Amino acid sequence: MSVTVVGHVQQREQGSADWRDVKSGDALAEGAEIVTDDKSELELTTEQGHRLHIAPHSLVRLSTLQANKTKTYLAKGHIQSKVQPLKGSEQYAIQTPSAVCAVRGTEFLTGVDEKGTSVDVSHGPSGLRHWDREMKWPFMQANRRVCCAMAP
Repeated sequence: MSVTVVGHVQQREQGSADWRDVKSGDALAEGAEIVTDDKSELELTTEQGHRLHIAPHSLVRLSTLQANKTKTYLAKGHIQSKVQPLKGSEQYAIQTPSAVCAVRGTEFLTGVDEKGTSVDVSHGPSGLRHWDREMKWPFMQANRRVCCAMAP
């Protein structure tokens, strides 16, 4: 895994109350939370070659970082993902408070704000499911946007 940092980024390891600064080249553990400040970004490249670009003002948990599964929880902000074609039963997903976005080799932007989740697909197909409902949209093709509102 490789990590590149611009600006001030912090992480909190799973089970810890303490935040510490992240520098380019640092290791990030499964379960760690990442927070980016104003004008700060983090780019993570997994062992499988998937790239996650965490934008300024974001809060992300690296839920699962395994050879066959990459899953992040985006609490707020934006993650730009560039996912390599998945092999076999490999999975890649971004969960938000209101949706889950799963892909098979796609470039897409996931965003969360007080209104809900948005997904913009720039290359390849992507699927989105509302987190607490059975609603599921068909696979979205490139140059499409779907928004999923927060539950009242």
